Amino acid sequence: MKTSEKRDSRRGVQNCIECGTPTKESIENHRYTIVRQFAVTIAQAKVLTCPKCGLREVAIPKPDVLDRTIAAEIVRKADLISNDEVTFLRRCLGVTGRQLAKELHITPETMSRYESGASRVSLTVDCLLRTYVSLWYLESGGETFTAERAASLRDPDGKPQSLRLTVSCDPRGMWRRAAA
Repeated sequence: MKTSEKRDSRRGVQNCIECGTPTKESIENHRYTIVRQFAVTIAQAKVLTCPKCGLREVAIPKPDVLDRTIAAEIVRKADLISNDEVTFLRRCLGVTGRQLAKELHITPETMSRYESGASRVSLTVDCLLRTYVSLWYLESGGETFTAERAASLRDPDGKPQSLRLTVSCDPRGMWRRAAA
């Protein structure tokens, strides 16, 4: 739901852009779906709900910073990267599957199989992708993916699972992993 920029001067209430009704604000945990089955929980998100038409809007301050925070947590995780995480990381990098395949020295068909879940990401490609993301993340002051971290990666039995993550936004607009 998009809310109109007009606020009720008496109460600071935003109006629903669909029907013009004043919205109700609440603070709640929100499941933010990123790619297919990959989602993170945003703790204490500001949610605006229209009581008339039922539309909801979740306020996500600095979504680009949120994406970098999620990418950093994926790079840090101990298990292999899942297919949904590959898709998310590629989108964060702002490249096509064909472009990322070229950077990782794999075929576009292999990249497509990784993203669709038809094939598991190999340990070598996993390390290359984490390194590539780390280099991108370094431009924004992030941390690196080290050889020690690569050596400690676990190859799970079966399908790698997407990261389970809860994040929260502090008053300065910085996203952080929320306490479990």
